[in-house]
Amino acid sequence: MDGKKILRINEAAQYLGVNESTLRTAAKNNEIPFRKFSNKYYFSLTALEIWAGGLDVKTEFAKALAIQLQNA
Repeated sequence: MDGKKILRINEAAQYLGVNESTLRTAAKNNEIPFRKFSNKYYFSLTALEIWAGGLDVKTEFAKALAIQLQNA
């Protein structure tokens, strides 16, 4: 696999410090990099690290989700 780490949704959620349903919603809304195969979500660790960009991911993700829910 040439050193690339692929995470399942539970692993990616744990890495980002969010629950799986929050991550699944973000993926469905194309707010986070992911791939879907056979109805399952997969995340590249490298892509998540780049996406996170050194932010406090849990805090920033929660803020973005709260804004999205207010606007729904």
